[in-house]
Amino acid sequence: MMNQTRKSGRSGGLRAAGVALLGAVALLAGCASTLSSQVTAFHLPDTRFEGRRFAVVASAEQAGSLEYRSYAEQVRRALSAHGLVDVGPAASTEPAAPTASPPGAELAVRLHYRIDDGRPVAVSSPTYGYLHAGPVWSMTPYIGPGGRVHYTWVPSWPMTYGVVGHEVSQSVIYRRELRVEIDDARQPPAEGGKPPPGRLYEGVAISEGGSATLAPVMPAMIRALFAEFPGPSGRSRIVRVPFDDPAPKR
Repeated sequence: MMNQTRKSGRSGGLRAAGVALLGAVALLAGCASTLSSQVTAFHLPDTRFEGRRFAVVASAEQAGSLEYRSYAEQVRRALSAHGLVDVGPAASTEPAAPTASPPGAELAVRLHYRIDDGRPVAVSSPTYGYLHAGPVWSMTPYIGPGGRVHYTWVPSWPMTYGVVGHEVSQSVIYRRELRVEIDDARQPPAEGGKPPPGRLYEGVAISEGGSATLAPVMPAMIRALFAEFPGPSGRSRIVRVPFDDPAPKR
């Protein structure tokens, strides 16, 4: 009966350890597949976007870029999900992205993106191994003259496993930025790089991480920017969204 009880307690402990391990793995997996972006937006408080017709418009430099067309398509889908009506031509039917709004568009949407050259950062990681702990003092009896029992303190240095030092390595962190602007398409275009008089929305998402290219992180940054479109005006917030790739390099 006693052996049965011990076996049952042991298997219960193993089950508990397994559950704890699975929970830790799930937690690590969740952290590894999430991107954090700092999102800031500006817009007029009484501006209505839902139901309005829009078109994504490229600059002359962006018109022939396949990378731009991929990001522009994702922005179009994000705006459509918030109730705006896409009246621009489908990217797959045009040899180049349009640089002017079609006649039926009320809003002209423009996007800009960039990534810097990165900056080196030092990363400290703990190293593990066996080390002596102690001394640990214990009282040990011995037989003295006349058969009397005496006690003495004896030190010992048991081995333990833990942090034995730190290893410093270098990594490169890149800063990525996505900016989306929405203008009144019926207003005349701006001159000299100035914002047009019909500017209705400005939003920017910024993230940092180890990816040296924009393509792996841009879908998550677009989702972060439009998570609460148009969002609170003039206030920055951190938005965390999952990656499509289960194991991306953030």
